Amino acid sequence: MDLKSGLNLFVLKGEPFLLDYRDFDIYVDEGKTVTVVDKGFTVSVDPQENFSKSSADLILVTSEEHYNHSTVERLCGKNTCVVVPSSLEEGVPCQDTERIQTGEVMDIFGIEVEAHSLGDGIGYRFVMRGTSFYVSGDTGSIENSQELESRINICFLSLKDLEPEEVVKAAVRIKPEKTVPYLFGGEEPDLKGLSAELEDRSVDCSIP
Repeated sequence: MDLKSGLNLFVLKGEPFLLDYRDFDIYVDEGKTVTVVDKGFTVSVDPQENFSKSSADLILVTSEEHYNHSTVERLCGKNTCVVVPSSLEEGVPCQDTERIQTGEVMDIFGIEVEAHSLGDGIGYRFVMRGTSFYVSGDTGSIENSQELESRINICFLSLKDLEPEEVVKAAVRIKPEKTVPYLFGGEEPDLKGLSAELEDRSVDCSIP
């Protein structure tokens, strides 16, 4: 799939955006769910109602707003682990459930999972086979972005509550190898302009 048109495809046609990186298959489903697949092992962050996959080994939930009970129940297999914020009051339909707070680090299936907030809400940094991913979740601030400097290979930054210029600032501070904007809010953002801004600052960006 052409990475310059892939995001338009999943926004307009419901097809997931696919990125191949270091032998990982990385998907963004409907602009909301980030999934990393490594040789059949699947990590999904915030799977939603129309999520295209049928199972997941590790599910990470960033907030109550992004917690879809029925989808998590559908994805939960015998060995699935679900990680949710400690503030989530609703029960989770999976036997292996972990509750996490900002700043906490867990080892799950040999994957380092860290709850890290850019400013508010919970995002996740997780490391698979020496490659680190960060998925911001909803955040309205980038005040803590420098704490992730040079610790991230691929960074998924939300455009729901952040302005494009804030996404640029966060990416420049974090210095990932690749940045992928997701979680589009109201008006469709100027993604080409965002890509140009990032590339002017030597940050690789995968968008339409």
